[in-house]
Amino acid sequence: MAAKIVALTVDRSGCFGTCPVYVLRLERNGNALYDGKEFVARLGRYTGKHYGFEWLAYFAAAHLLSLKDDYHRLVTDNATTVLTIEMTDGTKHISDYADAGPNELLIFCTALDGVASSVEWVPEKIANQSPDPTPPSGAGHL
Repeated sequence: MAAKIVALTVDRSGCFGTCPVYVLRLERNGNALYDGKEFVARLGRYTGKHYGFEWLAYFAAAHLLSLKDDYHRLVTDNATTVLTIEMTDGTKHISDYADAGPNELLIFCTALDGVASSVEWVPEKIANQSPDPTPPSGAGHL
């Protein structure tokens, strides 16, 4: 089952406070994507390369695919974390409001953040921008 997993995405929403808001996506091919939105050190969209997808996919297949789709507590103003496991034959979403999910879900999402901390992130507009050999007109008069 682990071989069918092609991407893992953690999407952290805000709360009534300073909860970090971002989306992190790790793909089997080594691509890493990050979009920092609020209350994070890195704001904006970034790309990079990551390593170690196989053990993440193995853990997800062994421990997470059988989890319920939704976990929540009867409280307000807390963050929601949505883990998306993309497979060749479908997608599994697990929503966790106020850390109500089981420990393996919390540990896994924390592990994804750990992998992200080792990525050499490049701002997306630089990564996708080809250099223009012609300087803009008036560039010499700054």
